[in-house]
Amino acid sequence: MENVGDRETDALRMLAAAKEMIARTKHSVVDRSASFFLWGALVFVACVASYLLELKDPGRDIWLPWAILMPLGGVVSVMLMIRNRRRAHVETYAEHTYDGVWLATGIAAAIIVIGNPALHYFPPRATYVLISILAGIAVYSSGHIMDFVIFKLGGLAWWCGAVVMMMLPVKYHPLIMAAVVI
Repeated sequence: MENVGDRETDALRMLAAAKEMIARTKHSVVDRSASFFLWGALVFVACVASYLLELKDPGRDIWLPWAILMPLGGVVSVMLMIRNRRRAHVETYAEHTYDGVWLATGIAAAIIVIGNPALHYFPPRATYVLISILAGIAVYSSGHIMDFVIFKLGGLAWWCGAVVMMMLPVKYHPLIMAAVVI
């Protein structure tokens, strides 16, 4: 028969292992900060460039920065992901979930940005609002998974930005999104 001391020791070992996995997952997410900076910089540049192009020649080529920078970001992100996976020999469940949230967000954003111009389902003015709502979901979910308050606040900022966009003329949407990125 097993005694109480052995059960307590086993429970403490399991607790320590779980705590170590959570700490490792948080560390690996911090290691992935290059991806956050990459996407933040690309989105910021695309927003500002779109706004400036709209001022120069309304309605013409304003999506060109997005068409160039987002695929570039996708390629660089895949390279960063491959590098990170080679470094980490084991992927935790939290990392797997975290990656799934961002993959789903990226696919949904691509459908909106690529599919909508072809199918004309949403009015074009809704694009920045929809992307901001999606980004808010991904950032907030990441903060929830990793228990990072700053990410949760970041998600709230994306959602607040979406609400502000709904209240202001569409020509200011790229600037609002750029401000949220910062």
